[in-house]
Amino acid sequence: MPAVYNDKTAAPWLKASEGANETKKVDKDHGILGKDDFFKLLITQLKYQDPLKPMEDREFIAQMAQFSSLEQMQNLNTSFENFNSKITEELLPGMLMQQSTTLIGKNIAFDNPEWSTDDESGSPVLTGKVESVVVKEGIPYCVVREEGTSNLHEIKANEVVEVGEGSNNTEQLLAAILERLDDRQQIEEGDGYGKQ
Repeated sequence: MPAVYNDKTAAPWLKASEGANETKKVDKDHGILGKDDFFKLLITQLKYQDPLKPMEDREFIAQMAQFSSLEQMQNLNTSFENFNSKITEELLPGMLMQQSTTLIGKNIAFDNPEWSTDDESGSPVLTGKVESVVVKEGIPYCVVREEGTSNLHEIKANEVVEVGEGSNNTEQLLAAILERLDDRQQIEEGDGYGKQ
């Protein structure tokens, strides 16, 4: 016997095609169906199911499992987005700053920011010594004194062409500390004032 439809169930395929058009819009906007879309589809399925052949429990359970899987993937995606923003906003600037501070006291070669291909007298690469590091808008810049001049340049790390040796501050500091320790030991061995 053919199925009989009343006005409420008259054309479930038309409503489904309207839903398909909405799905296409969602795909163009976001590329993913959300849990609300899933529930709408499930409710529509339950609403327009054939009363002589109702939806079986295992089909319903399978769809709920798909929904659960979808929700877990969305949560995972959100977690990755949060992780990415933490790295980008918090960890990366600190790493760049740390990397830039290792250049302090070193001689570097860097791209001349004022040089152009029309400039025959200038050099495309300048050299100088890194004096300090400043941070502007979350980006560290090396403050470089150009060799042979008093010009200061603020250079991003990716503009550094070559890193040479600089003054070895670590060895100088260690030597000064050892010298002070020797002085202190001599004072303690004497009467506390350096006299024996």
